[in-house]
Amino acid sequence: MTILSAGTDSGASNWLPNRPQVSIVCKRNNYTQHLSGMRVYGYRMAEDRSLEDVRTQKLEELKDRVEGQQVTGQTPSSPLQLDGQAALTEAANAHDVLLVDFHADWCGPCQMLAPIVEEIAAETEAAVGKVDIDAHQRLASKYDVRGVPTLVIFADGDPVDRIVGVKQKPELVSRLRQYGDI
Repeated sequence: MTILSAGTDSGASNWLPNRPQVSIVCKRNNYTQHLSGMRVYGYRMAEDRSLEDVRTQKLEELKDRVEGQQVTGQTPSSPLQLDGQAALTEAANAHDVLLVDFHADWCGPCQMLAPIVEEIAAETEAAVGKVDIDAHQRLASKYDVRGVPTLVIFADGDPVDRIVGVKQKPELVSRLRQYGDI
């Protein structure tokens, strides 16, 4: 560990002007901490790279990832775990057709339906999501789920169909095809 500076900063640094400051660098993991009174500010330093360079690189990576998803139109090959309204809304808006399985771990029919839902996710262009009604009771209530399993089909971001109970794969695929090319 190396102490780079100690004492009062007279304004040469923009981040903590006129405050006591100590910069500590641990050479093993390239970690820097700035101590000021009772506060500790820490961040990892990039070797020979400015913060702006890192931001630019991350922005480009994000753009590439988003463009790749939009161009290919790929849907997940396994069900998405939807853990709240925001996740459900995002998934519904991101995919033309979304099948959401409202289920419970203790539910026997839900366990029978689970492999069918997984096959639909793997074999069709429809996205599939799962919502545990015990963990997300408000979300289940919002979509008027009164029994499990309940499947809700979203098309273009809106709920358009509801299926209650266990159904076989051909029937589910047929219902999904009514709302888009899957």
